[in-house]
Amino acid sequence: MIDPAHAGRGYATEIASALLSLAFDDLGVHRVTAGCFADNVASWRVMEKLGMRREQHGVRDSWHAERGWIDGFTYAMLAEEWRARQAR
Repeated sequence: MIDPAHAGRGYATEIASALLSLAFDDLGVHRVTAGCFADNVASWRVMEKLGMRREQHGVRDSWHAERGWIDGFTYAMLAEEWRARQAR
């Protein structure tokens, strides 16, 4: 989570990129998945900017404390996809 006062400055993208690097480069993970609420545009844009692929749109599969059941997205990336992006 990023404090709304600091949103839109690329911090979330930088953090997510560092986490992907840790997973793939340092830990040798084969595949990373991540999820977000479907209406959280900023979150799914970060994942797409990093090259993650949207693999699922779950209809009312995600519990939101204030709004109840809402749609969620699941994204994924393989280590080979990460390495190919880093080689560019």
